[in-house]
Amino acid sequence: MIDLGKFKGTNLSFQEIYLDHVDWHGLAVSYLLRGCPSLFGSLWPITDKDADQYALDFINEYGKNQDLKPELIIMQTKPKCNLKVLNGAAFVLYGIHEMK
Repeated sequence: MIDLGKFKGTNLSFQEIYLDHVDWHGLAVSYLLRGCPSLFGSLWPITDKDADQYALDFINEYGKNQDLKPELIIMQTKPKCNLKVLNGAAFVLYGIHEMK
């Protein structure tokens, strides 16, 4: 699953931060607990342009060669971001990946 947007890959939602207790089962953990093998998202807010470009690059690279591991595609597409250090470092892949 690819979930890109403002804080989409984080484990805390905005609502959970301001409640009396903090529920650590945010979006990423919820998907993983329900059987999603992996989740691709960002740890902090990033510019829409970089998020869109990164998602397109990821999908295109994976479509060309599905034998590549998703984590390798993430590493290859990070340098294409306009703000390489800030936005490129925000992308993460949660989950346990199959070994081929």
